[in-house]
Amino acid sequence: MQFNSINSQASFFQKVRNFDYILIFCILTLGIISTLSMYSTDGGEILFHTKSHMSKFIIFFCMMIVLSFLNIKFWYNISYLFYILIRNMMIKNF
Repeated sequence: MQFNSINSQASFFQKVRNFDYILIFCILTLGIISTLSMYSTDGGEILFHTKSHMSKFIIFFCMMIVLSFLNIKFWYNISYLFYILIRNMMIKNF
């Protein structure tokens, strides 16, 4: 299965079929539990903290799914650029 997910010729449906559904289920479960915890701390009402948490979870979960479709070679090629940018930002802050 891992061979197909790394293969750049894999179709969209092959990539969807090769998802780690157990990991996705665990992430969704954790997100739902944390949202319910925020709901509880807001006194049983959907206030700022609960709305903020739900919106961030939905946005970043969708971003995780979309970014997973990018070829792994893309991440290898761009990783050095990210390293240099982050390193320079850290040096400027100190």
